[in-house]
Amino acid sequence: MNTTEFEADVAESRQLAQQHMQDARDKHGLGTFKRYDIDLPTASIRFLDEHKVERVRADIQVAGNWSTESQSWMWPWDNPSLPPAVHSRMKLVQAFGAKEGLTFLQMPIQPCDEGMAWSLAAVSARLIDAECVYRAPGAKSDLFLLLFKLETRSGS
Repeated sequence: MNTTEFEADVAESRQLAQQHMQDARDKHGLGTFKRYDIDLPTASIRFLDEHKVERVRADIQVAGNWSTESQSWMWPWDNPSLPPAVHSRMKLVQAFGAKEGLTFLQMPIQPCDEGMAWSLAAVSARLIDAECVYRAPGAKSDLFLLLFKLETRSGS
């Protein structure tokens, strides 16, 4: 894959990710909840309303960790703090990078601005057929999550 082909692939992946995020917002209210709980051992996330009632649940894969301080991206397969359950499917992204000779889809840590972080997450989402990309902000870094099996709960 040459640079021009990859740039077109990134643009297509970002457009698809934006559409999927809008669909998740329209169908499940994603982006409107005040709180979320990530359970790394079970590779899941719950979105809670203002009364701490679960409204949406999804399975997750961590696309990567983007440091807002160092402006760098870390792939999940090289992050020792993440259990294998949250990145097992990401091996497909790493394999795609190796097959296509795309070193930035393989290097453990690399310089990365916010736009590139969204691009890497969007390409990953397309490659493993995620329903949605979700950015979970942190104090010094953000987790970019890929969501699967989104379920709206009644919240009784």
